[in-house]
Amino acid sequence: MTRRLAALVSLLLAALTFALTLAPTAAYAWSEEGHRFIAELAYSQLTPHARAEVERLIATDAADPVEGCAINSIGDASVWSDCVRRIPSFRNQSSWHYDNIMVCGAVPPRESWCANGNCATVAIERAIRRLQDRRASDRDRLRALARLVHMIGDIHQPLHAADNADRGGNDVRVRFTASGADRSLNLHAAWDDALFAYARAAPAWRTQIGELMRANRQRWSEGDPLAWALQSNAIARDFIYARWPEPLVCGQAPQASVLIDRAYADAAIPVVQSQVAKASLRLSSTLNRIWP
Repeated sequence: MTRRLAALVSLLLAALTFALTLAPTAAYAWSEEGHRFIAELAYSQLTPHARAEVERLIATDAADPVEGCAINSIGDASVWSDCVRRIPSFRNQSSWHYDNIMVCGAVPPRESWCANGNCATVAIERAIRRLQDRRASDRDRLRALARLVHMIGDIHQPLHAADNADRGGNDVRVRFTASGADRSLNLHAAWDDALFAYARAAPAWRTQIGELMRANRQRWSEGDPLAWALQSNAIARDFIYARWPEPLVCGQAPQASVLIDRAYADAAIPVVQSQVAKASLRLSSTLNRIWP
């Protein structure tokens, strides 16, 4: 490689790196492990009929899978909606993963943040109707199942149901020191990934979630997608946005980074556990109502 060519390659790589730093961050709720955990826990709570229908629909994907995003299990279904986001024909669905409900002031009507039904709660409602429609094709019903499994998980990550003109925390800088190393990331990513991993490593993680589900089964299974999203919004407002390094200013990210140290992360563990338990209960109860 000539010096001129090497210099050009270096310049192009530098430009690409700079462009990537400016690109908007995609919002992915929980980690892949988190979505799979919620789905598999919900699957264990299904009635025999509901489980049989889920398995039957999953089996139909073998005949017509989306390349690179095959659905072979309820776990695969839980991450399918994120998998297909890289495919141009599915990019119009990116706004179906969240409800941008402001954390300041009174909550306005849903139409103000969900124009033309482009938000997670409406996507969940559409998926339920499609699964109930016996005239719909198995392919359409399977994709509705995948969206339902994923979007219910999404709205239980509090920053997928909250916003302060900061793209659900994507524009808020974080120093994450809870696990020892000093990592720089954004607030949304911290709740999607880092805090889930921290909570998942806590002793008796699954046992405690099981106890939460048994103790709150009836109460947490009630309501509808909008009510669930509003509950997540309240958690974001009262816990996440309340722990900024400076008083909350509506529509403005803090100047200083949010510090997520061990004390913050330990306080977040029961929040993550209860949200995972709620998502699993609500997913299983929704499917059990569709297929009693």
